[in-house]
Amino acid sequence: MSWFTTPWGLLGFLAVPAVVALHLFHRKHQNFPVAGLFLWEDAQFAETAGARRQPLRRTPSFWLEVLAALLAGLWLSGFDPWGNGKTEHLVVVLDDSASMRAMHASEGSPQEKAIRYLSDELQEKGRRIRTTLVRSGLRPTLLAGPGALTPDVLRATEKWAPQAPAHNLKPALAFARELAEGGKILLLTDRPLGHPQEDVRVLSFGRPLANQALAKSMRKSLGHGEDEISITVRNYSDNEAATQLTLRHGEQILAQKDLTQPADARTTIQLSIPSRLGAIQVELKADALGVDNQAVLHPIPDRRVNVFFGLSGETHRQLQLSKAENSFSGIRRVSHAADADLVLAHVPANPPSWSLVLPLEENDLEAYAGPFAFEQRHDLLEGLTLEGVVWTSSKDFPTPGTPLVSAGSTALLTEQRLGAAKIWHLNLLPQRSTLQRSPDWPILFSNLIELCSQGKEGPQSINLVCGETFSYHASESADWALEGPDGTRHFTTVGDLHLSVLAPFGFWKLHRDKSLAAIFSVNFVDPSESDLRDRGSLVQASQKENIAPAEARFAESPVGRWILLFFLLAVLADWWVLGRRRP
Repeated sequence: MSWFTTPWGLLGFLAVPAVVALHLFHRKHQNFPVAGLFLWEDAQFAETAGARRQPLRRTPSFWLEVLAALLAGLWLSGFDPWGNGKTEHLVVVLDDSASMRAMHASEGSPQEKAIRYLSDELQEKGRRIRTTLVRSGLRPTLLAGPGALTPDVLRATEKWAPQAPAHNLKPALAFARELAEGGKILLLTDRPLGHPQEDVRVLSFGRPLANQALAKSMRKSLGHGEDEISITVRNYSDNEAATQLTLRHGEQILAQKDLTQPADARTTIQLSIPSRLGAIQVELKADALGVDNQAVLHPIPDRRVNVFFGLSGETHRQLQLSKAENSFSGIRRVSHAADADLVLAHVPANPPSWSLVLPLEENDLEAYAGPFAFEQRHDLLEGLTLEGVVWTSSKDFPTPGTPLVSAGSTALLTEQRLGAAKIWHLNLLPQRSTLQRSPDWPILFSNLIELCSQGKEGPQSINLVCGETFSYHASESADWALEGPDGTRHFTTVGDLHLSVLAPFGFWKLHRDKSLAAIFSVNFVDPSESDLRDRGSLVQASQKENIAPAEARFAESPVGRWILLFFLLAVLADWWVLGRRRP
């Protein structure tokens, strides 16, 4: 076994030659008696020689300083020739489920109980323990450590705020086993585990509680300047319960309703509000769990697709585009191709507009009755079958790009990319085809509109549920800044931005190149966490009898304490010796 538990600390021995060098080149000041002060004026401007090596004076101060330097090196390197340092390494897994914050009127929350227990456990063992904190969640993270001292661990628990939706604890326990390397593992949770863990001690601090929650909060545009708010309230208890639902816009109360629900019942409330109103805050009366009593609904961004119809009158009529325009609420007709997101015409539009191009002339026709080969996994063709379709094409119509639909070796629909723009060449003569009269045509047109909507710059959704990913479509690289409950994060991306594992918060702010790009919310909705009736208190001991000792890097030898004590005594003695030599 090595005598030094911290080999890098051996660099501290460099202090010994440093002390010797200081004494070798120490310049002793000499007294120069003069008859008058005017004779001192020349002396203070006289040039003096540089430092010269002097005979080493082995004074008590010299030996004390050398001793102090040696002791400092031994202490920094963790000198322990007997290897008898004993320090326990404990890995603690904190269940980050939101239900850990469920409050009982007299007992507090499982989170508070877990922190008190851990604090008492660590304070009792003092410096004889090193702790590693692992926070569970969709992605387990390290809160403190590995092998952190007790004050650092307690500071980390003060900042811990459980808020994750329901998740599997196995990834966090696997991470803890890697860190423990056969040592002790403690899981602090609010519900008993289904099966005892062989090497994990489980402490559950939960208690069955009644709770009411927002099971669904939605806002959608109705058009004509109105939005619809839909709220569902769920009673997670075995008895009838009452609550109050409030909708606010800033300080203004838009609606308030008292609800009395039977056991396990749910109530849905819908109302219309002006689209111009900003964020709407939804609140329930305070109960056991606060995180599921509130939601924020921001105005839905306008992601309608601006469409320019530039096809000939006969082609426009055969494709039933007037009917599609009235049926799809996600499109808006524009009169100029330059203002369009999507252009339907006989020639491609200029980027960044997307285009669906069809042939104009009926020259050298060729008809196909299937079967057709097509990329079913492509988003544009999702849901298509092309069964029973008669497809007539023009041999003179160019189809550059990647084939999506083919008949034999002939490409009937291709996709071409020009930067961020897409061009689809649809070699279809609707006057002599049946595609537009089949169920596949509205599916194809709907997929086309959906793809164009997703391709527009901006956020895909701004009212998210905890666990969902926030996506922002950006065609160019950008510098981003995300403001949330834990401060501001900065990052750079090329193209689309995707943010996952976001904490429940009503006013996330996303800045793009220092300009506000979006304000969005992450609302907590999770029946598994809101239903607190299966929580309980239980202690499940580890079934593993022999626990491996702590690693050497966590060990604290009593030799180190004696070395530190002698180091301080040497410094004090040197200070006392030097003080006696002063006149």
